[in-house]
Amino acid sequence: MDHTLGIDLASKPATTGVCRLAWAPDRTEVVLLAVGAHAGRPLDDPYLLDLMCGTGGDASGPPAPARIGIDAPLGWPRAFVAAVGRSGPWPLEDEVPPDRLVRRATDRWIHAHTGKLPLSVSTDRIAYPAMRAQRVLRRFHERTGTVAEPAGTVGPACEVYPDPAITRFGLRRPETRATETRPSYKGPGGHGERSRLVATLTADAPWLRLSADQRAACRADDNALDALICALVARSVQCGHSSGPPAPLAEDAGTEGWIHLPPVDGLRRLAPAAA
Repeated sequence: MDHTLGIDLASKPATTGVCRLAWAPDRTEVVLLAVGAHAGRPLDDPYLLDLMCGTGGDASGPPAPARIGIDAPLGWPRAFVAAVGRSGPWPLEDEVPPDRLVRRATDRWIHAHTGKLPLSVSTDRIAYPAMRAQRVLRRFHERTGTVAEPAGTVGPACEVYPDPAITRFGLRRPETRATETRPSYKGPGGHGERSRLVATLTADAPWLRLSADQRAACRADDNALDALICALVARSVQCGHSSGPPAPLAEDAGTEGWIHLPPVDGLRRLAPAAA
């Protein structure tokens, strides 16, 4: 049985979410869904590493996930890295366009294809989860010998952006899928929209075994819902359904990271064959 892991990575354990899915021939079990802590342990780096590595030293524990979807940037813009690393003066606009210092190739691609503009990892607070992701992935490599490259094409880890993935999975109501003014599912004010998303997910994916408590967790906290979406996208990547970097952007993606999206019929294509 394959497992996938979703990590909604925050800078602190308290707002980090995790979800593990077990993919059987006829169903998909949500075997873990938690925010902040689980089984008395905070969702700190050592706990995330145990999840990523599988057993965590316990031979009776679950296997290592086949794919790990992480909601955090896995790299910085190449031009930004070069600029902060150079010994000379800061580049002028005619040398490096300012947007290249702020946005990665994947950020521009996501904006062009979905209308969503990811936060800038070089100028926004999302840099904190990005730095935590680098620490966790380095420790993962030291512990397992497995390299997780930023583009998500080598190794088990891949970068995920849950908001546009939710749209690609068809979970938003038709009248709100293509508009920037659609209701937000984030924060305390997003409870109603989260409830609608969870109801649509359970109706469209009856093979996904969400318990009543797990559904309630997704309605109560967007970090739980994002972790679940990350685990579903990780399965899309595992199955070869995701949108990897196109050839012209592969070099940038190799160092900057690449946001993997499911196809527009992604949820249907994830259904177990015997479901």
